[in-house]
Amino acid sequence: MRAQKKNQKIDHALLDIYDEKLIFHGVPIYEQRKELVKSILPLYIEFSRKISDGKQDSLLEYVSDLDRDFPQQLSQSREKDYFSLRTNVGVHKDQFEPVFQNYKLRVQGSQGQMKTALLALKLAQYRLLATRLHTTPVFYWMISFRN
Repeated sequence: MRAQKKNQKIDHALLDIYDEKLIFHGVPIYEQRKELVKSILPLYIEFSRKISDGKQDSLLEYVSDLDRDFPQQLSQSREKDYFSLRTNVGVHKDQFEPVFQNYKLRVQGSQGQMKTALLALKLAQYRLLATRLHTTPVFYWMISFRN
């Protein structure tokens, strides 16, 4: 199938419409996520410190393709998208990245640091929801702490 695709022409007019929709719907999601990180960051830092007895001061970064020129990125990845049968840039690829001492935990963190960051994030989400909704959300936690 991929060999057949190489001989086909890319319908740029159709893909332009898809790109417009991705931009139209993606930008508000991006903006709301940026606001969420601003709201949740102080809580995340607080819980991270409490869980680690002050040993782990971590931050939370929101990493998005929309930080850069999104329409240009869509245009540049069009051929790759076409042949991979998926969109390779956009808000569906965004990440909330825990950072500890200027390195990304996902890449260089220990399992303990990752678990601390995850628990701090979940507790921060819980507190934020409880505050905004004026109710007690259900907190479900299941994680293995064995080696």
